[in-house]
Amino acid sequence: MAMSPIILLFVFYNGTEVEGRENFKVFFDIGPVVDESREIPYEELNSIQNFMTPPGRNIYMKGLAQHKCDWPSFSKAYSRVLDVCKDTEFSGILLIEYFPLTKIISVDKSLTAFRRDPTNNVVAGFMWPNDKEEHTEKARKWTHELIRIIIDGQNGLTGTLSLGYTNYDPSAVSDEKDADPGKAKVVFAGNYPKLQGIKKKYDPDNIFNKWFPITPA
Repeated sequence: MAMSPIILLFVFYNGTEVEGRENFKVFFDIGPVVDESREIPYEELNSIQNFMTPPGRNIYMKGLAQHKCDWPSFSKAYSRVLDVCKDTEFSGILLIEYFPLTKIISVDKSLTAFRRDPTNNVVAGFMWPNDKEEHTEKARKWTHELIRIIIDGQNGLTGTLSLGYTNYDPSAVSDEKDADPGKAKVVFAGNYPKLQGIKKKYDPDNIFNKWFPITPA
């Protein structure tokens, strides 16, 4: 059964509820249909999105990065989600993450294994209830279509910068259909040669090879 589209905003403020509401006043002034903003313990915060992916449902998703939100391309992607999900058992998601990046990118990329980029994450994907291979193929096709639409609205993003959060990338898992053996070089960028040396010393047989596996060298 097709569902109506909704726009959700998950706000986080490390302070009191009063301070948080003042900080996000511009959004509250719009007049949300439902307002569940309140002070909550971290355990509840850590599970706040669980309702979107209940056990038993299937999901295919992929991430990318953006310098800033290009509303025309995002609006086009949103319209495409509505077209795909109309009168079907699929539901789609378009998620934009905004976190303060100043502290993150203040750490030199060479000091940690994983790179840090001045970009925000975007996630696109589809969910469906029945475990059917043809549904997986449809979801894969539509998700990559959404990614292309959004990337077309981003100027100046290199292959590395456009990746986004790698945990949102289905090519991360080495034994999945989307697996890309050479993707680790892009993911770890300038740190890859150093990581190859560490890999050769501590894991020459590449036992740990399930997430963007690094080739020992």
